Amino acid sequence: MNTKITFDKLDIPLKPEPNTATPKVDVFSDTLLLSFSTNVYNTEGKIIFNEPLMYRIGDPNDEGFFDSKSNPKIKNDSIYSFTRFPDLEFNAFYIVKGYDWKNSLLGKGTNILNEEYKNISDCIHFVFFMKDGTFECIARSYKVL
Repeated sequence: MNTKITFDKLDIPLKPEPNTATPKVDVFSDTLLLSFSTNVYNTEGKIIFNEPLMYRIGDPNDEGFFDSKSNPKIKNDSIYSFTRFPDLEFNAFYIVKGYDWKNSLLGKGTNILNEEYKNISDCIHFVFFMKDGTFECIARSYKVL
């Protein structure tokens, strides 16, 4: 059975800075803190993820998302591209549905935080596209700080 991948956009009050935003991660015992520069001068956006199973920061950046096929120097080893998902917006935060993250992990650079992740079923797949990298996380919930 082939499940369709869908994206539910989440509205957050602070948007990533469109020219330089890079996701930064701090991992604590049962939470993950995502920080990024915002479009508001000297303000940092922060989202906390509760009980994270795994996360990844990597491809695609904005160039890889929009132009991965025409320039071989631009890398995009993830499932995300404008060609495949033309309704996705960059500098946007989404819940991903229909992607088999347990068996297809999230791409190069995945950091597994809970080795029992394949036995856990009530988590959410988040993705956040930013100028200088994509952030993905599997966690139980999130909260914007």
